[in-house]
Amino acid sequence: MRLPGAVSLSIDANGENENFYADNSVYYVINNNAGYDGDLEVALITTDFATAILGEQLDAKGVLVERNDAETSQFALMFEFDGDKNHIRHRCHKSGRLDA
Repeated sequence: MRLPGAVSLSIDANGENENFYADNSVYYVINNNAGYDGDLEVALITTDFATAILGEQLDAKGVLVERNDAETSQFALMFEFDGDKNHIRHRCHKSGRLDA
C-alpha cells in the first residue's frame, strides 16, 4: 500500500559495537544489532492506511473514527533515500529490523 506525502524520516540504530580482546589487542568487533528506532512524518495519513493498518473505522458519514481498542496490523515500511546514487531500497519491519 502506497503512503504518499513523506516529509521526513529519521532512523537510529539500537545496539553497540563491542570489542573482543585476544593476543593483547582487539581481536574482533561484535556488532550487537538490536534493530532501529525511528520517526516518520507524513503530510496526511491516507484513509486506506488508517483503516487497514491502524484499525480506524469509517462511520456512516465517512468520518474516520479512532478506536481505543483498535489493533494495528503488522506492516513493513519500504523506502528509498532521496539523492542515493544507487537507488537502494530499504525495508523496515515492525520488529525494528532494517534490510537493504
